[in-house]
Amino acid sequence: MKLLAPRISLPVARRRLRRRRGIKIRAWLARTGAQRRGRKRHQRIELVRLPAYCVAFRVFDGTRHGEIELLVDAHVASVRRFTATESDWCESDSGKLFAPALAAAAARRAAHEQLLAILLREPGWLRQQPQISEASIELVQYPYWVYYWRRPSGMLDVRLLDAWTGELAGTKVRLAFLDALSRAAQPTPLDR
Repeated sequence: MKLLAPRISLPVARRRLRRRRGIKIRAWLARTGAQRRGRKRHQRIELVRLPAYCVAFRVFDGTRHGEIELLVDAHVASVRRFTATESDWCESDSGKLFAPALAAAAARRAAHEQLLAILLREPGWLRQQPQISEASIELVQYPYWVYYWRRPSGMLDVRLLDAWTGELAGTKVRLAFLDALSRAAQPTPLDR
């Protein structure tokens, strides 16, 4: 199992995750003298690593060769293109690790379906029927910064930042994190 090194540091992640929406409304409230009610929100940021399968395919259309790498989330099977060099991997195990919920065969199927969709969108690959062969599949741990805070209603909420690209994570990643968290909290048969 390989660990992908986070490119985004904790201070940068803290700045991006704590960015609040509704700044104009708060500025107007400050000018009018209105005070915000409520208690201080509990906040915490930590690095977590969600499991994913890195699936590499070799594609040949009769005239040219290509290699396409896809990253398949090991909880909700979302697929995206992915390219990493040897220097992007690390050996330190910082951050909480989660076990995969998806089998490698299911990840391979999801990646193959997404690859066909990618090839159909690129006009250069439609000249001939491309030959697709799987080069490799391996389990990797993908880093995310997780920001926990308590809403005014008392409910706990999370926001995730991709620690490799620096983009705010979407709904699928949030669902994958919550699924991984709930699976980690469930007792195993030996614990009962």
